[in-house]
Amino acid sequence: MGNNTQALNNFLKALTIWEKLNDRPGISNSLSDIAKIYVNLGNNSKALDYLNQSIAIQEADNDVQSIVHCYSNAASIYGALKNDSAAIALCTRAIRILDSTGQQSELTSLLIDRGMSYFEAGAYDKAFDDFTRCLEPSKDKIAPAIIAQAHIGLGEVWMAKGNVRKSIPHLEIAYAIFHENEMTDQTGPAAAELGAAYEKIGDYRKALKYMRIGTAIKDSLFNEKNTKEQQQIQFDYELEKKQNQIELLKRDKLIVQTSSEKQRAILWGLLGGLGSVAVIAIQLYRGRRKEKRSKETITKQAESLKEMNKFKDKIFSVLSHDLRGPISSISTSIDLLDEDFLSPKEFAELRPEMKKQLGSLTFLLDNLLKWSGNYLKGVTTVKPESIDLYRIAQQNITLLEAPAKGKIITVYNNIPEPFFALGDPGHIDIIVRNLISNAIKFTDTNGTITLSASTDGDTAQIHITDSGIGMKPEHIGKLFLTSEHLSTFGTKGEAGTGLGLLLCYEFIKANNGDITIISEENKGSTFTIVLPRQQTLKQ
Repeated sequence: MGNNTQALNNFLKALTIWEKLNDRPGISNSLSDIAKIYVNLGNNSKALDYLNQSIAIQEADNDVQSIVHCYSNAASIYGALKNDSAAIALCTRAIRILDSTGQQSELTSLLIDRGMSYFEAGAYDKAFDDFTRCLEPSKDKIAPAIIAQAHIGLGEVWMAKGNVRKSIPHLEIAYAIFHENEMTDQTGPAAAELGAAYEKIGDYRKALKYMRIGTAIKDSLFNEKNTKEQQQIQFDYELEKKQNQIELLKRDKLIVQTSSEKQRAILWGLLGGLGSVAVIAIQLYRGRRKEKRSKETITKQAESLKEMNKFKDKIFSVLSHDLRGPISSISTSIDLLDEDFLSPKEFAELRPEMKKQLGSLTFLLDNLLKWSGNYLKGVTTVKPESIDLYRIAQQNITLLEAPAKGKIITVYNNIPEPFFALGDPGHIDIIVRNLISNAIKFTDTNGTITLSASTDGDTAQIHITDSGIGMKPEHIGKLFLTSEHLSTFGTKGEAGTGLGLLLCYEFIKANNGDITIISEENKGSTFTIVLPRQQTLKQ
């Protein structure tokens, strides 16, 4: 899981237990595992120290299975230290033991490790033999990861020998295995290597395809790492909050002690006169009020910090993933053109996709800037005027024509022309655009979206009805909550940050209006925008 410190702590506890039991194989295995952790932590001297202790125990006891395990770990460590000759020697010793005893455990892993070390040392033929041996029919029940690593090795050997076309089938097999078994850490590098291979033979379409996959997975892993960092920040915040609570408990205890002392003083004061009692009562009352105000201040600060932390997490999520993806895709295409890997004609074929990415990026940035600005300022300036909702709806239907056509979705504008209401033109434009975009996102191919209008007393209403996937009742009430906001993928995997609906809700409330929702799972949704027709809006 990447937590080397916790792993080391557990291995050390295991070592303590083995030592109490005087279990030498267990002691040796723990020492070997600890050595691998120290390699990950960059402490090579300690890694070698624990490794030599482990080897000494196994060789003295002549425990074949434990010796092989120890040599395997040792070879991995020397491989990480770039000491290929030592890694090869240890793997060879372990393989000879397994061959002589007829045991097959760890054989394929050792062949992979030795093949990689041979490859790093430039002994490509020997590396080829080891990788090929891993795939022999006699090696039944081989783990998918081993098969994939063997094909990766064969692909790299052919690549190093200059025969890129022979490397590609092996890289394709490895990528497929990693992808099917959801081995994300290996799928990304395999896709990137496959993309580089296709680039070398001039197949730029496939090169671009696999490079994009590799970039997307890399971004995803970066986002997971960022999420862990955010979780650590949240943990630090929770710890600080608990410390504040402890301080409050100490203060409460002090108050109780102080109160007791004051009560005794009151009893003595009664002997001195009613005047002293009054003074003490006033002091006690003021102390209580001051402590109450202090508690309320700390509570408000904690809530404010919690809200800002959620706001920061949302911004980090957008910046680390939703912005990086489109920018990376556009940058890759431009680089291929600049380096003459793509002809102008091929680049022209990619332009619609790039235009779509730019439109998505612009839309996202617009929502992000407006939402974050309003959130931080805590106020929204409204400039109401009479606006034609038909015209605003038609402009946004035209603006979103490309994504609708991409899913073969028909959008009908049945709003009467003209149809007036009171509101800030910029705010209402963003609300309508986000709700139409949201309807497209959650409507299947060949679906429909219909915009209609109605009036009710002093209000004007426009309804956006889709034939999409709908929502569960428990999700509807959470759509406009910052603390529990839901963000899901569309019917074609479209990603979203969830900022759009939050922005809609903040703007509609600032315009003295409302948004209502009627939805049923698998039967579509209707979002209704309610705006005033005559009354003055709140400033």
